[in-house]
Amino acid sequence: MLVWLGPILAFLLAGFAALWLKSSTTRMAIALRAQSDVLKGATVTLHEVVRVSPPELPVHPAGVPDEEWKATLTYRERHLLSRPYPIVWYRLDVTIIPQILSGPVTLWEPAQLTYVAGYTLPGSLPLERSPGEEQPVNVGFSYVVEVWQEDGTWRPYDQENEDGTYDGPQRLRLLVGINEGTTSLRFQYYFEVFGLIELPATDI
Repeated sequence: MLVWLGPILAFLLAGFAALWLKSSTTRMAIALRAQSDVLKGATVTLHEVVRVSPPELPVHPAGVPDEEWKATLTYRERHLLSRPYPIVWYRLDVTIIPQILSGPVTLWEPAQLTYVAGYTLPGSLPLERSPGEEQPVNVGFSYVVEVWQEDGTWRPYDQENEDGTYDGPQRLRLLVGINEGTTSLRFQYYFEVFGLIELPATDI
């Protein structure tokens, strides 16, 4: 009997672990949904979109080990260097206007905005996807985020060293890297997709 006890216990523990992991993942998704709701149905006022030159990118010094060099990079530099597709750069000047101004979460973080293909339907994404259901196609990221101030200046946002949450409408200037060949994009904030930006095709 003891011979069979080990495999049975291992099977039960594996089952409990799977249930716990699924429950934990669901709780995390629900928490992110609450974060998302602040930009549910948000609108976007486009002030300007222009194609720009690429930013100066970090260069790997000769003789420095790869991991040691990467440790000196910012999060966004590391993210940029890991992108598998050719990138085209744009500067977006937009005002994002939340439609939900009260509730458990009213603050939102501009640096958490990502970009999906323009053909993605706007609205709320499901917490769990059915098998075979397509994921939104991520087409880019923000490399520099600046927030408009009341004194008429742009304030760079340092994601690694500040909280960076804001309440209500915010005007943003974003340097974004977008996959080459993308003609339009929408904003994604966790589970919410909103806005539509048509990208200029003119080379700089």
